[in-house]
Amino acid sequence: MIDFGPKRQEQECVEKTTSCKKKTRRGRPEKKPDYCKEKMIGDLIAKAVELYREPYDDRDVRAKDAPKIIEVAEAMNITQIKVRKMLITAEYYSSDLSRRVQKLHEQGCTIPQIMEKTGLKRAAVYSYLPYSKGAYNLCSLSIGAENSYAYRERKRVCDELDKHLDCEQAFNYFWDAIVAFEDYLFHDEQGNRIKYTITDEDIHCNGQVITKAELKKAFWSARETELREGCVSEAGKLGCKGACELYAVFLRIGACKNNPKE
Repeated sequence: MIDFGPKRQEQECVEKTTSCKKKTRRGRPEKKPDYCKEKMIGDLIAKAVELYREPYDDRDVRAKDAPKIIEVAEAMNITQIKVRKMLITAEYYSSDLSRRVQKLHEQGCTIPQIMEKTGLKRAAVYSYLPYSKGAYNLCSLSIGAENSYAYRERKRVCDELDKHLDCEQAFNYFWDAIVAFEDYLFHDEQGNRIKYTITDEDIHCNGQVITKAELKKAFWSARETELREGCVSEAGKLGCKGACELYAVFLRIGACKNNPKE
């Protein structure tokens, strides 16, 4: 017997309502199901860090040949403001102004208050603040952290080399710098890319293998040339295999200079 009573009608109403809710919940299919804003920002930050190469801190010295923000912005086809914000998020950029803005923000100041205290426009204030916490948690930012550590280590060994450049043990400090700069991207005067790896104390650089003994000979040759002539004006004066590639390395880490002291 078919039940047409109130209970049956109530049950049908509930089923229709449930069905409607399910359809509403499904909604339209997503246009970009794989889109993830946080991942996109993380990828862009990692790219900016890679192009910028070395962290910037106005309290420290940065390599003269290190790329500038404007160059990174042009390479990524975005504004300099966005690049700076990405580098700040990766802890790869620090200036007196950025530290001041971030400190005011941490103290609870609103954006208008920071604008008033610093004289910056709203967009500029935001550019000196890192991206939201979601971007911090991305694993891609670990690239920036690793590079930042590598930068500090490279600066340390260069400083040590500079202090001991004229002592008998100078090559030991030079070798420490060589090890610290493994996989670093150098550029020669023509803009060619140079990178090397170390295997069993042999330098593998752009298809050439240079032994530690050959490197030691080139180092002392460079030191003698600089003491005699005031500088090492060309790669050939290193007198070793791979001199053209090594010359850029020597100049970058401070083993020699290509211009005499003024």
